[in-house]
Amino acid sequence: MSVARTMLAFSASTLGVDTVLTVAEAALTRIPDVDTHGVPWNSYKTASRARLAEARGRHQEAIDAAASVVGCEHVPMVSAVLSGMCRRLDQPELAEQLARQALVTENPCYIEAYALLTLAVLGWQRGDREQAHRDLETLLVVAHDQQVRYQFVDNTDPACRDLLAAHLPTTGHRQFLEEALVLGERPKALSPASALTPRELEVLAHLRTAMTSKEIADSMGVSLNTMKTHQRSIYRKLAVANRREAIRAVRP
Repeated sequence: MSVARTMLAFSASTLGVDTVLTVAEAALTRIPDVDTHGVPWNSYKTASRARLAEARGRHQEAIDAAASVVGCEHVPMVSAVLSGMCRRLDQPELAEQLARQALVTENPCYIEAYALLTLAVLGWQRGDREQAHRDLETLLVVAHDQQVRYQFVDNTDPACRDLLAAHLPTTGHRQFLEEALVLGERPKALSPASALTPRELEVLAHLRTAMTSKEIADSMGVSLNTMKTHQRSIYRKLAVANRREAIRAVRP
C-alpha cells in the first residue's frame, strides 16, 4: 500500500489538480518513516514529499528532499522520477546524478525510460544535440514495446517538447513519438490550449515539428484541407497568426 501511496503522490503531482493533491498529501502521512525488511520506505516518502512540494510551488523544499536521495541504494524508481523533477527545477547537476543513479543496475523499462529522458533533455539543454538524440532514440527502443509513456506525460515543459519534435524526422518509432508529442499538449485548466479539441491538440503537436502541412495531413490520415481547417481553428482560438506564435502561446 505504501508504494501505491507514493505512486499516488507522483500521479497527483503530474496532474496538478488541487483536490487530488490534497488526497495524496493525506496519504503521505501513512507511508512509514523507517525502512523495514529491506524496503527503503523513507526514500519513498521523501520522494513523495518532494513531488508534492514541486506541485505546490515549494521548489527549494523539493530540491532539498531530492538531494537527500543521492547516494541511496535500491531506489531506482525514486531516483528516476526525481531526476525529471530536478531538471524541471533547473538543477541539472542534481538531475544528472539522480538519472545515472537510476541506471546503475538493470531495472524495469519504465524506470530506464524515465532516466534516459532526463539525460536526453539535459543534453539538449546544454547544446549536445547529438547525444540528446542518441539517448532519446535509446529511450524509444526501451519504451516502445510496452508502450511506456509516463515519462512523457510527466515532462511537458518546452525543452522536452522541443526535443521530441526535433527528433521526429529521424526516429525509427515515429508513431510512438507522435503519440508522445500529443500527450505533451495535454492542456491544464485555464491554459490557452484548454479550448482546443483533441484533434486540434494533435495538429498542434505536429506544428511543433518541421513537417510541412501536407506531411502532417498524411501522418494524421486526413486531407490537406481538413488539416488546414483545424490549423485555422487553432489560430483563431489562440488569437495568433502563424505556427510559431501558436507554439509560443501554449508554452507554460
